[in-house]
Formats: sequence, C-alpha cells, structure tokens
Amino acid sequence: MASIAPDRLPKVLTPESFLSNFRDQATALGFVAVGVTQAVDSAGFSNLLRWIDAGYAGQMSYFADRLNAYSHPAGVLEGCRSVICLAFPYSKTFVQSTREDTSLGRVARYAHSGVDYHDVIHPKLKQLCKFITAWRPESHARGVVDTAPIMEREMAQLAGIGWRGKNTLLLNKSLGSYFFLACILTDIELPSDAPHATSHCGTCTACLDACPTHAFPSPGVLDATRCISYLTIENRETIPHEFREALGDWFFGCDICQEVCPWNWKSAKTPSSVSEREDRLEFV
Repeated sequence: MASIAPDRLPKVLTPESFLSNFRDQATALGFVAVGVTQAVDSAGFSNLLRWIDAGYAGQMSYFADRLNAYSHPAGVLEGCRSVICLAFPYSKTFVQSTREDTSLGRVARYAHSGVDYHDVIHPKLKQLCKFITAWRPESHARGVVDTAPIMEREMAQLAGIGWRGKNTLLLNKSLGSYFFLACILTDIELPSDAPHATSHCGTCTACLDACPTHAFPSPGVLDATRCISYLTIENRETIPHEFREALGDWFFGCDICQEVCPWNWKSAKTPSSVSEREDRLEFV
C-alpha cells in the first residue's frame, strides 16, 4: 500500500476521513493494528500503585519516579485528548533449533534481529506525527514506545486492539501477543474505537503454569523480580541462586509464557516483522 505524503493530505478532511487515511498510512509503515481512544484517567492506576507497593517492580525505579504521569496521558503530552494505539509485529520464528551450538543462551524473539526496536518504530511514529500536524498544523502529537509513563496496554484495550492476558501481555485473536505496542498522543479529539471489553483466556492457565520461576502471584499480576526477562535484562545484580536452575539457557529475555499461549498457536504468520524486514527498514 502506497503511503501519502503529508504535504499532499487535504486540509479539509473530517476527523473520520482523516483517520481512514491515517490507518492506510500506518499499514504502509508496517503496523498491523490501529485503534483510537480518548485520553482518560487510568482505571488501572490504583493497581499500579499496589504493584509498586508490593515490591514487584524490583529495581525498575522509573515507575515510582514518574508515578503521577501514569494517571493520565496528559502526563506525557500536555493537553492530550486522544491516544492512537498501534501494534507492530516481530518475528515468531524460533531460531535456537537451527543452531548447531546449543550451549549458547536463548534470546527472546523480539531481540533476534539484533536491531533495537525503538530505532525501528520511532522513525515510523515521527512520520505519523507529521501526518497529523500536516492535517492540523496547530496541533501537537508525540509518539512513544514503552519508555514513556503511559499505561499503553490499558490504552490499547480501550482502543479495541485486544485484551490483557493472564500473563499481563496484550492479546489479539489474529496476532496473538508477538507484537510491540506504540502510542501517538495528540491534543486533537478524534473518533474513538469501541473498547475490547471481553477476555478470551477462559479457564486456560497455560502461561501461569509454564513459568519456571513462578513469577505470577495471581492471574494478571507479574512479580517482575521473579521474571526471567527482568532477571536477565533489568536486574543489575547477581541473579539469585534460587532462580538459576529455572533460568535454564535463557540469556536475554524469555518467551515461555507466550510460547504456551493458545492464541499464539492460532494466530496466522504476521506479514512483517522487525527481523524479517530489517533489510528494508527506512531510518528517517
């Protein structure tokens, strides 16, 4: 699908017709889902407070340091009225089985390409922000990828992209969970999509049962200090002895709770990904 140059975007577009063009532009840039929600107070903010108080954030002090900003998207963009949520896929291919030297540690799928996904997605968000300001020059827009204090999974659920799984990740019937979430915040009020109000996990507890370090105190709650991804990435201290056997050969990140999820078995192969498209990425 061909993209539209921002300077060729008609200024007389209605919000509805603008969003139609925006979705086409986002698809051309490789995003596989787009949803819009109003900027509202976070319903999950109290859960975040309890999560931090329980010590589940571990050394990730940036949550507490920027706590108030999480309560509303305006903490990231002043005057924010709408949040556009986007999903960008990454490879679901497991490469370890093709390696002859199995003594090497396993790396989470999202990092297989060796390309920092922030460097891939941010330029695309900048293009989409320019698309917004070309339509409304007086407006402001900011694109973020998991480093800004915003409840992106909650926003994505409100925008209709998916539901929160028992492993806390966002799930989509067609995509599973192998995708990055990004958001564009704007002070323009845009038409909202219907929220994804239902969960489709049912009685399944595969993700909870498969976690070798028992990192889920309850469904939908992650004790990051026990999570293999945290222990191999965020943790700056020696990994506690109690977890070393459970870590197995994981060197960077972990995919176990995603690998066992039936929605990742059912999801069709995504049309593009960071690792499959890195040779065609445009950094602007």
